[in-house]
Amino acid sequence: MASSFDYLDDEALRRLLDQYKKSLAILEEKRASFDKGLLPTHISHEINDVTEKITAINEKLHGAPSVPASTPSVPPVPQTARRRGIPGPLRKSLQDTLERCYEFRNADSLSALFDDSRLVAFRSFLPNVSTTKDRVDLTISQYADVWTRDGENVLAILLDVLYQNYPEVDDRHDRVKELRDQLGQA
Repeated sequence: MASSFDYLDDEALRRLLDQYKKSLAILEEKRASFDKGLLPTHISHEINDVTEKITAINEKLHGAPSVPASTPSVPPVPQTARRRGIPGPLRKSLQDTLERCYEFRNADSLSALFDDSRLVAFRSFLPNVSTTKDRVDLTISQYADVWTRDGENVLAILLDVLYQNYPEVDDRHDRVKELRDQLGQA
């Protein structure tokens, strides 16, 4: 498996490792919400897959499966410009709205949003899950605290691209644009 990461330099591997760790934390939260022995198979498979990828990246970086300290996903942005997480009500609005967007119904449609030049570098971090809800939740979690070198939030860029996919008469156009603006103020 480690050979699938041969084309990445150490910095890219560390960013990818950080994203997989975030995904694993979300999946572990989901696992904790189920009674012992009742964990859905797809979540179990996702946990195993992400764990294997983390191990492979660690082996590639360090020659052993030890877990290094977390590395920021992007170059530092002044702390005053960075947000930590998304406030609960805004997160809920994002989840509800994005679950209504057809781009989140499958991985290919979501990936197509990342054809935008501002997002293409972040395409490899897209979640690989089977349900729209999980795809929305992991996308929000993975990109909420990721910033470009120019200080732009990746989730806000994604919302900017997304709202433009809908005609102005579609309520999702205004709703996604409004959420993008709220995210910029959060």
